[in-house]
Amino acid sequence: MQKRFTVTPYRGFEREVLRLRNQTRSRQRDRAYLDWRYLGQESGREPMIFWVYADGRPVGMAGGIFRPYLVAAQRRLVLVIGDISLLPEFRGTGLVDELFQFVNSQIRARGIDCALVIPNVPARKVLERNGWQKGEDLVHHVLYLRPWQRFSAMIPVQPLARLAGLFYLAWIRIHLAGINLNGYALRRTTGYGDEFNRFWERYRKEGLCMKEMTADFLAWRYGQHPDAAESFLTYTCHRGDDLVGYLVCRPDSAEPVCTICDILAIDPASCLALLKLVIREMRTRPDMEALRFVLNAHNRVAALLRRAGFSPRQEETLFQLFFAQGDAASLPASCSWYVSSGDKDV
Repeated sequence: MQKRFTVTPYRGFEREVLRLRNQTRSRQRDRAYLDWRYLGQESGREPMIFWVYADGRPVGMAGGIFRPYLVAAQRRLVLVIGDISLLPEFRGTGLVDELFQFVNSQIRARGIDCALVIPNVPARKVLERNGWQKGEDLVHHVLYLRPWQRFSAMIPVQPLARLAGLFYLAWIRIHLAGINLNGYALRRTTGYGDEFNRFWERYRKEGLCMKEMTADFLAWRYGQHPDAAESFLTYTCHRGDDLVGYLVCRPDSAEPVCTICDILAIDPASCLALLKLVIREMRTRPDMEALRFVLNAHNRVAALLRRAGFSPRQEETLFQLFFAQGDAASLPASCSWYVSSGDKDV
């Protein structure tokens, strides 16, 4: 087998990227979806596709898209890796390891400070053995709005399951009772205007490593998503005339769960008020049984989620990093990551 590794832009190779991506996944996507991912957010640097060819045909790839992040309040472009693909007949041959050794060499050669990926379990193992460092675990925080089905599955004796559900709801009410809503109001919004930029300017970013959450980012990530018309709900929290927080969530089409994608608030009290108001809103929806939020383990919002009644669950998910210098020396020692499911372009 003759192997060749190369880098191309996304533009001009759209059909090849789409074909290989769809050949290796059960969920099929179209060109509009890929164009949204690769071209929808302008960063000033062209996306890259890392290819592996075998006997003259493309059999594997990984996409790299430059996303603006704030690192200790300084804007940097982080290379976000996705669309990792390898045709089934080439799995187990070591070819994917060679692909990522090539990716690593290109990151170093091009002077890219930092690359980030939220991989599935097979990809995570490949990345681990090829020099990618663990960033943090991604913890699944869950709050049950209607816990009956959950407890019925756990406890076979139905009266006991019902009693456990009642105790759980009482426990949630105790948590929420301690959250002050004085002066806070919740609104549903369908656009991302200048007030989101003003909020972003006020938001305390010192010591954080996080994606740049301007109005343009929100409009691209959630408003222009190919599934946006039916997918995303955005709630804003106001105190008087001031926007003090917002939350973007996505009801699951396959199960009665709403996944929180992103939440930002100006201070802990506003974050707790926003969570309580959204929980109340979701309880009015008979189709919704649970709220879920995937967040890095040391995120400063995690403690607030527990105060609002969310329970953390450890899953086999994490994010990984690769540094051109070989370690995290390019990041300030006090830098704290803020990574959620909103960092994954899906």
